[in-house]
Amino acid sequence: MPFWIFSRENGAAIQRCLASLPLSREQHSYQALKQSLAVYRMVFGQARQEDLIEYLLQHLPEDRVDALARQLQMDLAPPRYRQEKILTFGRS
Repeated sequence: MPFWIFSRENGAAIQRCLASLPLSREQHSYQALKQSLAVYRMVFGQARQEDLIEYLLQHLPEDRVDALARQLQMDLAPPRYRQEKILTFGRS
């Protein structure tokens, strides 16, 4: 993982600050910007997926969350046949 994902002891932290008046258009624009950012990070595999998680949890019924998580899960384990070849490498 990149070093900038983890906070450093006595280090600086980035905070999002939005100065907007109540009932202003900026609030709607901010939500749209956060949603776009979440999708961008999902597509490009960036860190801070909490924005995406927050968006999905707000827009999906609870029963769909588990099903979607199973459907989108990626198994990064090597294929079994490759593991067997590695275990028998150099043997006849």
